[in-house]
Amino acid sequence: MLTPRILHFAKEQIFWQCPSLTACESSPASLLVGVHGADTKLELKWRRALHQDRLPDLDMADLNAIWKHVVRSYTSCNLTFSGDKLIALSGIATAMQRGLDEKFLAGLWDATLVHNRPLADLGDQLCWTAETGKKIDGTSCERYKEYRAPSWSWASLDGIVTLRDRVVEGNPIPTFEIKDVTVTLEKHDWVTGPVLPQGSRLELKGQTLSLEFSQGLREWHRWESSFKSPDGKYTIHALFDDPKELEHMRTEHDADTVLAEVIILACDVPDDSYAGHGLILRRSQPGASTYCRAGCVTFSGLTKTHWDSMTKRSTWKEVTLL
Repeated sequence: MLTPRILHFAKEQIFWQCPSLTACESSPASLLVGVHGADTKLELKWRRALHQDRLPDLDMADLNAIWKHVVRSYTSCNLTFSGDKLIALSGIATAMQRGLDEKFLAGLWDATLVHNRPLADLGDQLCWTAETGKKIDGTSCERYKEYRAPSWSWASLDGIVTLRDRVVEGNPIPTFEIKDVTVTLEKHDWVTGPVLPQGSRLELKGQTLSLEFSQGLREWHRWESSFKSPDGKYTIHALFDDPKELEHMRTEHDADTVLAEVIILACDVPDDSYAGHGLILRRSQPGASTYCRAGCVTFSGLTKTHWDSMTKRSTWKEVTLL
């Protein structure tokens, strides 16, 4: 994506790309429009803006879509050195910063100090998902063995990651606030480079619930927690990050259930129904006051009665994530 010109040596012919054209030997003037997918068009738009030094002119939605595409594409690769994630993406992240004008936080973007940026919601970004629960080689997702990023960053997980859209529509309900966020850089002047564990933390205050999850499907990472209310049953769906971490969270009386704390980081009310997402928390060590991310939860289609029932179960709590 940073390269101004690319040659693709395919089985039968050569393809080439530049900021103004994608073509091949059999179609040297240009490839047919139908050949270009949505991601290809997005990359072309990025290249043109990048090499004309006009990234600040790109629409915020386009910049967010580009970063989402970058993370999905890169985490779908079979990496030789998975610890190089932030280093390898540093060039693109540095260029993105020129367009977003936001602080880079180990793979996420912080616009809390930038005015008039309604699209930039760190709560949505924190709730990235590993929807398949797998790496590209088919094995289960896995948290880092050697530290490379905080647990709340997608860079901490080996697996195919999808970021949430940062475009918030409807009537968002405040469910949390960011008290402080710190990322300790390996080199203070390399703001998109590798980070150190010492001092890297995220301090939140938000609605937390203690929930018991049961495995809804045979996939190891998909669980759910159901409740009854006057409007009928509603369900909170969970996606866990790492099967090894999940094993430590199973309840003693029933290996098919998991007891976990959850913090709600977003709730919206489009079309009079409540939808949102949050993080599953795991204590960093038994008895510790700090937490690590263990997965994420989602809910949708809830009535106001459902939402009131959920909030009655919750308490506002300060949480420090490592």
